[in-house]
Amino acid sequence: MKTLIRLSLTALAAITLLAGCGGPSYERTAITDVSAGDLDATITLANVTMQVGAASKAIIRPYDDDGEAMAGDVMSDDPSILEIAPGLAEAEYIFMARTIGSTTVRYMASGGVVSIARVTITPQ
Repeated sequence: MKTLIRLSLTALAAITLLAGCGGPSYERTAITDVSAGDLDATITLANVTMQVGAASKAIIRPYDDDGEAMAGDVMSDDPSILEIAPGLAEAEYIFMARTIGSTTVRYMASGGVVSIARVTITPQ
């Protein structure tokens, strides 16, 4: 009896796993059209470096393994150091360096974190 229950649970787990793998899944995040003003700014999936007072715009869009755009978001762990606001265009974000310091930025796709970038805000 215990063996039959164990086999049934194993089969149920396998079916659940296979059913969850049926759809497209996250593959990559593209960061394009990064524009900065007079102050230096770099925005990548690994690092964000800016001078205090700088503002920069970037198009940040996650894609699934079928090449289709996914729902995404970008969030600063400390908006008092680096504030991130939605821009006017789809998938456009405005990065604003508020104070000197360090924090992290979380890149999201379909509600899950896909990358965490180190943030360094330096003096002008």
